[in-house]
Amino acid sequence: GNIYVTIAKKKIFGDVEIEDAYMYEGKEGVKVFLGPSNESGRKEERIDILPHSLHVWYEFTDKVTEFCDWLLENVYLVKDAHHKGETKYEKFRAEKKRENA
Repeated sequence: GNIYVTIAKKKIFGDVEIEDAYMYEGKEGVKVFLGPSNESGRKEERIDILPHSLHVWYEFTDKVTEFCDWLLENVYLVKDAHHKGETKYEKFRAEKKRENA
C-alpha cells in the first residue's frame, strides 16, 4: 500500500509531493510529483503508481530508475519472477480467483 510508497519516496527522493490518484477495485493509486507546474498549471513531471500499472512521465535518472526498480520488486512483486510466464503478482491474482470461486 501507500506506506511502501511513502518509505521509498522519503528514502530515494526526499521531500517530494505525493497525493492519492485513483480508486480501482477498492485499491488506491498515487502520483509522485517530481517537478513544478507548467505554464498551464499541470504537473507533468511525475510517476503514477496504479494497482496494475506504473507510468513514468519523467527522465529515467538514477533516482527514478532506483525508485521504479524498488516498486517493481516490493510493490508489484515482478522483479523476482521465475520467468515461467507468470509473475508473483499473476500467481497471487490466480490464487485469489480460485479462493473466490
